[in-house]
Amino acid sequence: MADPLAEQALAYLRSHNTTTIATVGPDGPWAAAVFYASVGFELYYLSAPDSRHSVNIQADPRVAVTINEDYRDWRQIKGIQMEGEVHLLGDEAELARATAVYVEKYPFTARYLKLLLSPFASVVKYLDKVLERLPFAPEINASPAKFYKITPHQLFFIDNEHGLGKRREIPLG
Repeated sequence: MADPLAEQALAYLRSHNTTTIATVGPDGPWAAAVFYASVGFELYYLSAPDSRHSVNIQADPRVAVTINEDYRDWRQIKGIQMEGEVHLLGDEAELARATAVYVEKYPFTARYLKLLLSPFASVVKYLDKVLERLPFAPEINASPAKFYKITPHQLFFIDNEHGLGKRREIPLG
């Protein structure tokens, strides 16, 4: 039988779009919000390699991550807190997996990802199929980005409906 708390946290992950990633580097701590897609508790996101958080990750891959909403009533607060590591993806199989989950969640990114990942034939072939099904794929004029993967080492689900600051750890692995 599946762990009900883990299932609740996974449903929360699937129903949200942005995560805030906290890093630390030579200029001190930094937090950045990014769109993510997930497989289990692993998060995939796109970011410019020269952004402050990406530069920090190159020096130290450890991160803290939150996923939450902006609640007006503290009793409604729910969210995810995790710590883990981030790695830049470069392997074609990993990029294919990241692309598939990202495009499933954000189909509008298919055209941009096709340009971004043009050296990877299997990924481009997949994206061509996605683009054939889309009624409209907007041009995205963004700086070149790279795929990153967050692998959590520790994860908590916060649910203040069960009490102020009610935070329960979800065992990983």
